[in-house]
Order: sequence, then C-alpha cells, then structure tokens
Amino acid sequence: MAKQERNVVTNGLSGKIGGLLVFRQKYGKTIVAKAPVRSGKASKKQTAHRQRFQQAVIYAKATVASPLAGDKIYITVSDLPSNVTAEEQAL
Repeated sequence: MAKQERNVVTNGLSGKIGGLLVFRQKYGKTIVAKAPVRSGKASKKQTAHRQRFQQAVIYAKATVASPLAGDKIYITVSDLPSNVTAEEQAL
C-alpha cells in the first residue's frame, strides 16, 4: 500500500470518478478505492426503507422551510406519524 502526504491533487477530495475510483475522507485522510459494483436489484426491504427515508427528508425540508419555524425548530413525538419513529423522521 502506498501512502502520500500533503498531496495537493487529492487533499479533501471525495466522490466517484468515472465509475472506477471512489475517494473518501476518513480520520482526516483521503482514501482511494475501487468503485463498488451492485449485484442485482434492491430487495423489498431496501426499497421500503428508501421510501421511508424519502418521506423523512420531505418532512424535514418542509419543517425547515416553514415560516413558523423561525431560527429554532422544535418537533415533539406527538407531531410525528404513529407508524414512523422519531429517529426515522430525523434522518
């Protein structure tokens, strides 16, 4: 394994390049790896989880954009739908 310090080109770089390389930041270091290859379609549980996450994002964006929110946002458990946990809504 090669190590490079103070590389001007890759310092702070993150993301995927051309579907071949992935740059990540971990503990202040840039890590380069081969891009992952997905094997097959998403399972039903994965699809359901993605839909719940998407609903949480929509809810959070609407809450932040609300003129009633002001500088601080307070959400109580009673404000959340009964079938979704507070943790899921926060994500």
